[in-house]
Amino acid sequence: MLYSSPEIRRSADWSTLRGRTNALRLAAVSVLCLALVACGGGGGGTPTVNNPPSSANNPPPANPTQPTTPQATAAVQTPTSLSWHIASPLTVVLKDASGNVIPAAQVTCSASNATNLTVAPDCSAITGNRIGAQTIVVSGGGVTADASITVTPQQQALGMHPAGIDVGYSLVVTPDRQILAWGNNMGGVLGQNNDGGVLSGATLPVSVLNSSGNGPLSNIVQVSTGSGAALALTADGQVYEWGSNDDISGARVDGAMSSATYGWCPKSVNG
Repeated sequence: MLYSSPEIRRSADWSTLRGRTNALRLAAVSVLCLALVACGGGGGGTPTVNNPPSSANNPPPANPTQPTTPQATAAVQTPTSLSWHIASPLTVVLKDASGNVIPAAQVTCSASNATNLTVAPDCSAITGNRIGAQTIVVSGGGVTADASITVTPQQQALGMHPAGIDVGYSLVVTPDRQILAWGNNMGGVLGQNNDGGVLSGATLPVSVLNSSGNGPLSNIVQVSTGSGAALALTADGQVYEWGSNDDISGARVDGAMSSATYGWCPKSVNG
């Protein structure tokens, strides 16, 4: 039997201890690496914190545009405009969502507001009771749609004045809804932005100017002549006055004309 010396035995014990120590070091390093990977770290940097995405930086996707669903349509063919309080023949066309025309025998009509319009149930006639845009409800073939029509004041070409009074001037509405004036210009009734002291009168027709005096007054359907003052009515129901403001009983005009005696260009009446 071989016996080792005490020095040899001590050397072997140290070798074994060093081996075990190195193994423990390797195991500790492995555990540390696994921990760094699990926390998002590594590379000697600060571990990364995985925060939830911000709604400000990542907005939700926009909703896709929805296709427009076709709708039934209705339109008035005649009349193109309706004079107030005058019964007129009516022709409407109703189409379904596919654009197919509903036969006229199946179509019925009614007024959206019975106070403003009177409409024959068979869509044959219509009367406007209120000035402005009005709505007809058209139904047939299982569909319903609205049609629009505009009611305007009755057209009156010649300026009217009180019976037995010679006002000394004349007004007439032209087919393009402007006003021609001629005669004396007392109080500025010819609407030329001046009075009789500058323009005493006109033997040939002149266009009545607008409120700014830079063009003709337009969209007129009626005029009225008075002694020293005149009135005009537009298709949408607006009233204009010019001439002597004191000759319009109870009516005053807008802006600077509210306290003036004369208005040589038409001004809108506001009361």
